[in-house]
Amino acid sequence: MQRTYNKLSYRKTNLVPGDYVYYLFALTEVHAWTKRWRVLLGTEKSVNITFTLRPHPYHPIYLDFRTVPYQSTAKYLGVYLDERLTYGYHIRTKRAELDLRFRRLYWLLAAKSSLSLANRRLLYMATLRPVWAYAIPVWGCASKSFYAR
Repeated sequence: MQRTYNKLSYRKTNLVPGDYVYYLFALTEVHAWTKRWRVLLGTEKSVNITFTLRPHPYHPIYLDFRTVPYQSTAKYLGVYLDERLTYGYHIRTKRAELDLRFRRLYWLLAAKSSLSLANRRLLYMATLRPVWAYAIPVWGCASKSFYAR
């Protein structure tokens, strides 16, 4: 059963009736806000993700009669958010990025480099530290198994 409300629609599947009403209300509010501020929502840049620790059924979301694709991770302000909010994917990608940057700069940061310690520290502070220092609270919220590797 397909219901349409202000160009936003939702297919009703396995929802408690109260949840469906709140969902429609939220979609209506988002649509009214975007119309008031003349913001265009693009389904190609939007992601459908449900943050929960419990298994859940897939509920498709429609914007302008197009389905918003479902993904298990979403990037928001440079931080990867996964379904369970464990930040595992974010930490893995940042570790890979740090390893790659360190390998590129190894010849400058190595012990036998001709750079002074002050210049090596400056290079580290300018190139490597911003990668892990951005969104540093994520590292504190994550499980030790993710960053101990």
